[in-house]
Amino acid sequence: MEHPTPADRASRALTETELGRVREAFAAALSPNTCRSYVGHWEAFQRWSKRHGRPVAPTDPETVSAHLADLAKNSRPSTLRVSSCAIKAVHRAAGLADPTAAERVRKGLAKPPRSASAPTSMVRVPAWAWPKTLSRPGPNCTG
Repeated sequence: MEHPTPADRASRALTETELGRVREAFAAALSPNTCRSYVGHWEAFQRWSKRHGRPVAPTDPETVSAHLADLAKNSRPSTLRVSSCAIKAVHRAAGLADPTAAERVRKGLAKPPRSASAPTSMVRVPAWAWPKTLSRPGPNCTG
């Protein structure tokens, strides 16, 4: 019995039976917006995997980590989490092992530590700069 090559694994797509299970699971469990988002992220993952010669389904944690690292170059952390959720949802719905459960993938999704120079959401406004048309300044104003 021959073992599949990396190119064979990369070109593997979900069977029609697996795709049917995914569609049914998504329709039953997800809102239409979430379903559209997951489908878009899954399709992007498939394109990325094929372009890089990586396995699509089932995939491995190394492939997911590499995809998310590549995506992180131009995306927000929330986009990475949605992409990871989409990959997880498709694998689970198809009855495949979840590649996102690996510690390597979870660590890649962790929020980076906040730097000392990161802006805060609260800005102190001096009392003299408070617009006269607004009510009295709150406790976060200096003056």
